[in-house]
Amino acid sequence: MQANQVASDAQWKLLQESAPENPFLTAEYALAREHLGETPVMLEYGAQLCLAFLKRGRVTSGLEIISLPFAPSDVFLSGLIAFCRDRRIYETALHSFGSPALSIPKLPREIQRRARTEFVIDLTLATSQWKIGETHRRHIRRAEKSAVALRRIQAEGIPDHLSMCRNSMSRRQERGETVYSVADSPEIPSIVANGAGQIFQAVRNDVVLSSMLVIRSRTGAYYHSAGTSQEGMDIGASHFLVHSVARTLQEEGVKIFNLGGAEIENPGLRAFKSRFGAAPIETEAVRAVLCGPVHRAFVQTCYALKKIGFR
Repeated sequence: MQANQVASDAQWKLLQESAPENPFLTAEYALAREHLGETPVMLEYGAQLCLAFLKRGRVTSGLEIISLPFAPSDVFLSGLIAFCRDRRIYETALHSFGSPALSIPKLPREIQRRARTEFVIDLTLATSQWKIGETHRRHIRRAEKSAVALRRIQAEGIPDHLSMCRNSMSRRQERGETVYSVADSPEIPSIVANGAGQIFQAVRNDVVLSSMLVIRSRTGAYYHSAGTSQEGMDIGASHFLVHSVARTLQEEGVKIFNLGGAEIENPGLRAFKSRFGAAPIETEAVRAVLCGPVHRAFVQTCYALKKIGFR
């Protein structure tokens, strides 16, 4: 397996042509992660290209593949294991955000394996063919009758976006759902600042009721994060926002709008996304320790010493 920290223009072109609807495989998204201190790495094995991000600490390092653009073969994974062993990368994460349906063969020393479901709206279909649930339609009509409007905004919309995300996370926690908060993540400002995505908001009388960050590629879009105020919930602002963004993206030539994932433990979120007529895509995510035994023992010894107070 070859790995290049400075990818060539030809590699970027080949990667993006292989998955034009995947917003996590763009140079803009790579730049957003690079500005967070991570090093983009282009993994090349035969004709297959995969974008990864390397994070180095004082003792250990990690490699993260945000989006697998293909179902990894045993041969590809053997190359990945050799790469991590040779470069003393302790922990490796293989994610499937925006990936096609796939499963990941078993890896050595797995730390975690999760089944994932993402929900995708096919924007090549006419809007009349979107199988939107009747309850969702009622919420959309209620928002329209309440004079809710759509606006697109850049960095100045980040504070309201984060506030809306915190509102939604709090409500979901109160319902006992599993919550992965992004409200304080530096990734959101970096995505917007580096042109990897933009913020859409549902507003009324210039008051933000619901907000969504969408990551873009040439023909694909991904619902990165969103949140809604209680007032927005009461008048259907979140339903209006998803539907309005989908229609806007369709008008701009986007073919796929991925509404992101929802865990089996969050049935309410799964229902919310699926009832926009979004089809489920079944994937997996895996974390594993792929480095060699010597480096693995060294890192584990450092962790053990730190736990008992050694610095």
